[in-house]
Amino acid sequence: MRTHPDDFAHCHPDQLDSQPDLTKREWFAGLAMQGCVANNDTLVSATESAHNHGMDMETVVAIRLLRFADALIAALNKEAKDE
Repeated sequence: MRTHPDDFAHCHPDQLDSQPDLTKREWFAGLAMQGCVANNDTLVSATESAHNHGMDMETVVAIRLLRFADALIAALNKEAKDE
């Protein structure tokens, strides 16, 4: 089954008419963020990268998190296609 970044992460059939939840992309990025901020080496690397690119550390981390989420979605879709 293919997944789409904008599909809801926690949508249950009995909740289809209720308030939308996070998208899968947002959910996956949030999970990646938990690991990222728990790992000081990752934050040091992001700080150095931000300095080298004239950006703030938060923006660099956000970009990385979205890339992780997009890569996971792509891998899930590739796996679904190969089945």
